[in-house]
Amino acid sequence: MKLSYNWLSSYLKTDLPVSVLVETLTSIGLEVESTEYKENIKGGLEGIYIGEVLSCEKHPEADRLSLTSVSLGELGEFPIVCGAPNVRAGQKVLVATVGATLYPQSGEALTIKKSKIRGAASEGMICAEDELQLGSSHDGIIVLDPQAVAGQKAAEYLNSLGGYKGKKIETDLLIEIGLTPNRSDATSHWGVAFDLHAALSLLHPGKSELIRPVIHSFEQSNQKLALQIQVEDHLLCPRYSGVCLTGVKIQESPEWLKNRLIAIGLQPINNVVDLSNFILHESGQPLHCFDYDKIKEKKIIVGLAEKGKIFKSLDGQDRMLKGFELCIMDAQREPMCLAGVYGGLDSGVSAETQNLFIESAHFNAKSIRKTSMSHLLRTDAASCFEKGSDPNLTVFALERFVTLLQEICPAQVASDWFDVYPNPIAQVNLEIRLDRVRSVTGYPISNEEILQVLRLLDMDPQFVSDAVCQVKIPTNKTDVLREIDVIEEILRIYGFNRFVTSTEIKFNQNQLKKVSSHKVKSKTAEWLSAMGSMECMNLSLSKSIYYTKDGFSSDALVYINNTSNQNLDIMRPDLLFGMLETLIHNQNRQQSDLSLFEFGKSYHKIDDNQFKEIEHLCLIKTGLQQQVSWIEKNPKSVEYYHLKREIVSLFEKWGIEIESSQFKKETIENDPLWAYGLSYQRGRDVILKLGRIHPSVCFDMGIKTAVFFADIQWATVLQIISKKKTIYQPLPKFPMVRRDLALVLEKSITFESISQIAHKVLKNNLLQLNLFDVYENEEQLGLNKKSCAISFQIQDPQKTLKDQEIDQWMQELMHKYEKELGAIIRK
Repeated sequence: MKLSYNWLSSYLKTDLPVSVLVETLTSIGLEVESTEYKENIKGGLEGIYIGEVLSCEKHPEADRLSLTSVSLGELGEFPIVCGAPNVRAGQKVLVATVGATLYPQSGEALTIKKSKIRGAASEGMICAEDELQLGSSHDGIIVLDPQAVAGQKAAEYLNSLGGYKGKKIETDLLIEIGLTPNRSDATSHWGVAFDLHAALSLLHPGKSELIRPVIHSFEQSNQKLALQIQVEDHLLCPRYSGVCLTGVKIQESPEWLKNRLIAIGLQPINNVVDLSNFILHESGQPLHCFDYDKIKEKKIIVGLAEKGKIFKSLDGQDRMLKGFELCIMDAQREPMCLAGVYGGLDSGVSAETQNLFIESAHFNAKSIRKTSMSHLLRTDAASCFEKGSDPNLTVFALERFVTLLQEICPAQVASDWFDVYPNPIAQVNLEIRLDRVRSVTGYPISNEEILQVLRLLDMDPQFVSDAVCQVKIPTNKTDVLREIDVIEEILRIYGFNRFVTSTEIKFNQNQLKKVSSHKVKSKTAEWLSAMGSMECMNLSLSKSIYYTKDGFSSDALVYINNTSNQNLDIMRPDLLFGMLETLIHNQNRQQSDLSLFEFGKSYHKIDDNQFKEIEHLCLIKTGLQQQVSWIEKNPKSVEYYHLKREIVSLFEKWGIEIESSQFKKETIENDPLWAYGLSYQRGRDVILKLGRIHPSVCFDMGIKTAVFFADIQWATVLQIISKKKTIYQPLPKFPMVRRDLALVLEKSITFESISQIAHKVLKNNLLQLNLFDVYENEEQLGLNKKSCAISFQIQDPQKTLKDQEIDQWMQELMHKYEKELGAIIRK
């Protein structure tokens, strides 16, 4: 949500720096995502001063140019060549000095420089309206009041007069906050100002003042505009308020109103529409304006329109209604408006409108969300309603609208103030245990501080006993329904950063009865990060085209009706393509050496009524192993075995020997996603797949480097871990011995075969087995032969090993390798 600091300041008066307000907004749960200074006149007239034309003569070399001498007060006198037909000696004018940059309404920006025009020196420019963005006229220069003081800054002078033709030169700070769905109370400038004032009153007492929007008392004119209102469904529309106005003149909005809307990215239309948008962003209450004379039979029906009925919306499109949309209809049940979402073309305000009906209602949040999403109409009004509007704000918003409208055009109230509200929504009453507040926070907040926060939040705390008080929850806080919600509100305003962090570390040593998925996931993420990988988090939505073209059965895909992005039409059946999209996103930004991991779910359709979610941990690598540096000028690219080494090490961290006999290992074949790889099974479950992604898949995604991927079934990992016992083993007291062997083997023999024999012979005495070199040379070793250099780290936990024992084991190892693997021992 975008906030204008100038607009916010009209409700919250404070001398505190903007940086303090931004920090406070984030601390109270309205996280500031970005700030940007914005000028209603680009450049803010910087370098533009009041000048007095001392002399004016015709240019001897050009009939349409004049040679002037202009005084800028203490800044000095300057020669300026001027082409305006209305320049005269004695005038007060606006002068752009050397170095100033002008941003005319058409054309490119212009920086003023010293120059010679037809042989005459010119050190500045006397400006017209359009050259300063103050208007559209280019008929001549702007001539100011003779009382203007030469040398004064143009912006200061014009603003002291209320602006140029009502247009002030303003610099505003645009604050964008990440508004969470539960903050229905902060969907407006007033709501944010109220929250901010509450926090500032605690953090900086006396430094802020809250100014409530003003409304006037109204007199009804003698002319009555009759109107009948019928609400058919009070669940979908609990409250419907409105009023009719006459004598309305549709015209351009005043500058102050246009500036407010432009600051937050809205385009001004006319005074009535602009004012309704202003009220929405001021108070959080959407309004809708109908042309009274277009309402058939002067009757409004609020209810469900007929299924299949065509509704012509303001954007000129014909939309077929589906029967669940709440509509504002006329006496013939023709939809004039999708309630709370979008207006109709045939009942909207036009230049000929003289009579208005203004609607201010409270609609059911779920109904508005369903209508908005179904018709792809994501309007500001719908956004407010679907978070939950304040049912007790409707009449105030109407009165505020009429108050401001009467200030800018001669509108008169011409009907009763309609308010259909058969079942008033009462404030929620909750009991708050003061000791519970301190228990949850772990901090000794005093009773007086708790009560002060509650009063600042307009919750009217009243004691029902010494330790319990009752509060009334304002109806704009739709998410505050329990005691713990109120405690969160107290902490939010009191300030989480005010809690003192203890210098002591206290903990209880206990044994969990079951494995904590969260803790295992956290430790795993820490370890992967330490190994140089970065965590990513992708959408659970994906594109079906990724899978249907690669032979994936579309019957297993979980299709969704995504009205926001029709390309993302399925729930992802794996994490691969999301991670590939992350790779290409980074590579397009010159980040090509990547090692990423992601925890996430895949989604699968079993049949029409059954779906399955599977948790995964996936790793992906591409590019170089490490950055180019003075010590590593030609680093190698990532290969399959780099990924496998990391995966095996990760399983070891979990206490799982993935290369042991309890897992069945198979080569991945005839899979369009994989060029090559391995699959590890435990019973029927595939616990791990790793290998290289097929180059054709990468090519289709726009990735030119080799990509290596691993997919781990997280639930199976947790299941195995849960059955493992943690056993403490003291550090060894006896030394470790290393012995090496070089074996000449057939190329087809795997390292696993070598490892199995080593474990059979050395049993628990084998501490570590490492393949540290592979050598191939047909001339020296023979056809299809390879030499593998193996190191054996041997240790007995009970005693110091003797050379005789170790030699005996090594002899047995060599005999086994020769007999079972056909190895030749290189000596």
